[in-house]
Amino acid sequence: MTRESQDEIVGLSDAPSIPGLSFHRQHGEPDVEVLAKVIQRSRDADLYDLVETPEDIANDFRHLQNCDPSKDMLLVEVDGILVGFCKSEWHDRTGGVRTYEHAAHLLPEWRGTELRRTMLRENERRLREIADQHPKELVKLFETRANSAANHWKSLLEEEGYQPYRYNLVMIRSNLEDIPDLPVTDGLEVRPVRPEHHMMIFKAAGESFREEPNFSEEMWNEEALKYASEWRAYRPEIWQGAWDGDEVSGAVLNFIDTE
Repeated sequence: MTRESQDEIVGLSDAPSIPGLSFHRQHGEPDVEVLAKVIQRSRDADLYDLVETPEDIANDFRHLQNCDPSKDMLLVEVDGILVGFCKSEWHDRTGGVRTYEHAAHLLPEWRGTELRRTMLRENERRLREIADQHPKELVKLFETRANSAANHWKSLLEEEGYQPYRYNLVMIRSNLEDIPDLPVTDGLEVRPVRPEHHMMIFKAAGESFREEPNFSEEMWNEEALKYASEWRAYRPEIWQGAWDGDEVSGAVLNFIDTE
């Protein structure tokens, strides 16, 4: 990765002794091709089944919320080559909770050092700095995500005192045969979703999750819909809405991720 000349070099006192190691804050346009490769190799090594393309990275940068790339991201290089990437942000949740979220991606060949622990702790330092500027009455929690299978990131988080509090399940149906034809509640009509209904459906989906402990308004506002609409798997033409007259009663949001 060719680093922009205006990038800020950062010194971390607890960094391991690795020849050519350096840390930078991003002040120029990101090299999404290189970032995607580093993030993907890191996730693959952590058995995290998610593909993030360069286009996805670019989309993330266009729609950042509560994240300043010049302060809340960190590029990790060895001899000028990108080997790791950190990102931090915060979100309001239900019940007066504010979560301070972070990730630390690192190529597997550099995991024999304490480099990723340094990255994790730098994320926490930056998030504490942000949290100190926020109202004291909020419940403030660090948050990150990990695969439940044994992997480097999960082990590091457990060593640093993190505990699981919520699980997201990925469920697979072996085929699309024998799908039962279930009756719709009387008074409701199921029909495809038209473009003018996208925001209405999106807001209704947000309302349905409002009582969930991880609910955030920012996940369901107009900016969030714009972000979702630029995702490669966004396929509103195969959404289905259940209508009570002109009111949305429910919807199934279908996506196809070809990656």
